[in-house]
Amino acid sequence: MANAKSKKPKKRDAGSNETHAGLEDIRDQAVAVGEDVRELAHTAGQVALDQMDPIEEYIRTKPVKSVLIAAGIGALLGAMFLRR
Repeated sequence: MANAKSKKPKKRDAGSNETHAGLEDIRDQAVAVGEDVRELAHTAGQVALDQMDPIEEYIRTKPVKSVLIAAGIGALLGAMFLRR
């Protein structure tokens, strides 16, 4: 015997509509935060690039000292990681 129940589309109740609206609000907030983070990352990148100019100038004027500093930092980091 066939099932006599009719399949009616489910109606959304008030709670479901509120949940849907809440999810849309959260999605909008996430998009806004993502845009803010993207802008901050761009700004941080620009600041880092601006800081590179004095460093490059220092390396050009004092190449030997710059290489020795880099080698010292590398040796220090190497010693720290070998102990772990």
